[in-house]
Amino acid sequence: MNKQSKQLKPEVEAEIRRIALDAISLGWSPELLWEQKFWNIRGIENRPGLAACLRPEDTITDVTEDYIEISRDGIKTRFYHPEREFPWKRRCNRGSE
Repeated sequence: MNKQSKQLKPEVEAEIRRIALDAISLGWSPELLWEQKFWNIRGIENRPGLAACLRPEDTITDVTEDYIEISRDGIKTRFYHPEREFPWKRRCNRGSE
């Protein structure tokens, strides 16, 4: 059992466990799945885990190497992999113009 999962709501833990093997095989780390802190600063980026973003009533509807899709009240949201490149994502370097 994941040491952090003891604090998770059982529904959230079950939902992550349901997709964990598929997600890991697609390049998601256990830390990205199970991290519960929403403000999880790594370097200059915030990297919340999926567990920090899920509510007990959420359902994960798709897992890809780029995102995990979450359905909440009929609305789909994507939790994007922070290590992938996306056209809208721009890295800022301190001291550069």
